[in-house]
Amino acid sequence: HKTTVLRLLRTLAEQHFVFRDGSHRYHLGARVHELSSRGLEQREVRAIASPHLREFNRAHGRTTHLSELAGTEIVYIDKLESHDHVRMASRIGLCAPLHSTAAGKVLLADLPRDELDAVLADLSFPRITPNMITDRAGFLAELATVREQGWAHDREENEPSINCIGAPVRGASGRAVAAVSVSEPDIVTGY
Repeated sequence: HKTTVLRLLRTLAEQHFVFRDGSHRYHLGARVHELSSRGLEQREVRAIASPHLREFNRAHGRTTHLSELAGTEIVYIDKLESHDHVRMASRIGLCAPLHSTAAGKVLLADLPRDELDAVLADLSFPRITPNMITDRAGFLAELATVREQGWAHDREENEPSINCIGAPVRGASGRAVAAVSVSEPDIVTGY
């Protein structure tokens, strides 16, 4: 009911989880951003990978992501921008499809078959760009290649004119706990 929603929004506003603008619309407030930052700080893989990602980004100047598996998507838990003027649509906290990202392919290729089948059962393979793999059989063949070579390639499958290479970040058990991906604009690589 409207009155219940308004009462809840007022309580959230008092605690700075939301704020109301001059047009009487509510937006996420400072406390949400604070919680988000705390959540990222608590991710051990991010803390361990961060200095290595910064060093790589400094040396090569390409957009670098750290991602984790989140259902049928990946979630970016760290991002370092490229040193040129090409910017990607990604940002920390944003989710992206598993089937169209190098990071997603790497994470899926590392799953045991029963876990992979469970994820693929929920995946619909929507077409985002013309280069995407949109069928299960083709995607399974791609994952077999990824498994064999140990890394994945996204050929303008998630964003037009952006190519990515992804590699697993393995935990103590040897399983992939995250993925690192490096993005390069098509205009640079000439793919």
